[in-house]
Amino acid sequence: MEENRRDRRHYLMAEVLIRTSPAPADDPVRAVLMNINRGGIGVYSPQPLKKKTHVVVRIAYREGTKTIAAEDIQGSVCWSHAIGKSWAAGISFSERVTRKNYPILNKCFAKAKMNK
Repeated sequence: MEENRRDRRHYLMAEVLIRTSPAPADDPVRAVLMNINRGGIGVYSPQPLKKKTHVVVRIAYREGTKTIAAEDIQGSVCWSHAIGKSWAAGISFSERVTRKNYPILNKCFAKAKMNK
């Protein structure tokens, strides 16, 4: 299957919190980020994320076990598929990530590039 990605995908494991908008602040889905690019992320989730749902993803930047900062980025679920008892999903960001609009998330790209 040929992919039509604008940006190169970087593989990076991290925990992310996903909230559907508008959802209670105490009800985020804890998911595992598997890959990222400037247009979106791929995640594994313990519960389904409905296609075309608007979401807010919180991505934390860590050094070792210490959280340095976190950033929220809006997007929408592009696809979601069951894998065993978990779900894989693709989330497209509402705007392309740049150093100026998401400086913390931009650091994730630098870390991901080092993990080639």
